[in-house]
Amino acid sequence: MKNLFKAFFAVSMIYLTSCQHGGAKITETPMGLTEIRRVVYSLMGDPRVVSAGGYEMDSKYHDEKTKPLDRPAEAKERYFTRVTILGDRRPYDLWIQVFAEVRTADGFESVGQDDLLAEDFADRLKKALHESRDKRNVIDDFKAF
Repeated sequence: MKNLFKAFFAVSMIYLTSCQHGGAKITETPMGLTEIRRVVYSLMGDPRVVSAGGYEMDSKYHDEKTKPLDRPAEAKERYFTRVTILGDRRPYDLWIQVFAEVRTADGFESVGQDDLLAEDFADRLKKALHESRDKRNVIDDFKAF
């Protein structure tokens, strides 16, 4: 009985810890994909990497204050922000992650995520999305039926 309880406890802990995801999430964004991408690009600048479908964007390397690095290959520590658009139709969810990398003898090694920077970027993105929504053309939202 004791072993059964220990096994149940171990499996429960593995299950609960495996469900953790870093970063910040913005839920139910009613805008279209092109508008979301435009707002994201305005905040992070031109992306360093964009996925084939355009649902995942990585920023250029920056420091811990989100200032772009002139020479990221020479930095001791660098960060990049990844914005992932979740869902196949409106409303979309946005997942923001900020990854930290440290220079080693072999190159750069990922050391984890910075959730505080992700939350900060998510707050700025929410504000920019809200401002962008207020500036939209009324005709774009017109539905005949």
